[in-house]
Order: sequence, then C-alpha cells, then structure tokens
Amino acid sequence: EDTILIDKDEFDYLFTYLPCILKKKRYSYAPCQGILYDIDVFEWNLTWLIMIDVEFADESVMKDFVVPDFFGKELTQDKRFAWGVLAQMGEIDAKKLLKEIY
Repeated sequence: EDTILIDKDEFDYLFTYLPCILKKKRYSYAPCQGILYDIDVFEWNLTWLIMIDVEFADESVMKDFVVPDFFGKELTQDKRFAWGVLAQMGEIDAKKLLKEIY
C-alpha cells in the first residue's frame, strides 16, 4: 500500500475517471494483542462487506499476531478484494463474490 499526496486539481482530474465510488465507514478499535485495528463497513452494493484492517509495525509483530476468530477470512492476497476491483463491481457481481467466499 502506498500513499501519494496530490493537490485538488490532480484529485479533480483523476476523480473523473472513477467508474464508481467506494463508500465506507471506518471504526477504529482498541488494541487487540496490543495492535490497533480498524473495521470498514461498506455501503452501496457492498453492504454485506465488512473488512478489518490491521497495520503491523514490522514483520516480526505480524508473525506473532494470533488472528481472532471474529476476524473471519483472510483477504489480503485475494485480488477480488483490491480497491480497483471492488470499485467496478456491480450488485450482481458483488452477490456472486459473496457466495464464493462463504
């Protein structure tokens, strides 16, 4: 994941090329095993999708982390959940994906 700072003109230009907008609410929670995590609750055609985002200080912290049961399936390497893919997903595709993962 990379973050790039852009100015308003660059944003306005790039915004015109978005097929749709991903809309979500992010909730930050107290540490789990000493690590802060965020829960993203999506809207629009992805209302069924809730993702937990955990940022690790380094690889050793990541390796020692025991994933709680309530975190659900690991989606980090699943390309179907990349932002670009999700942003282009229609309601039918979203429902199909939901059936595939559960």
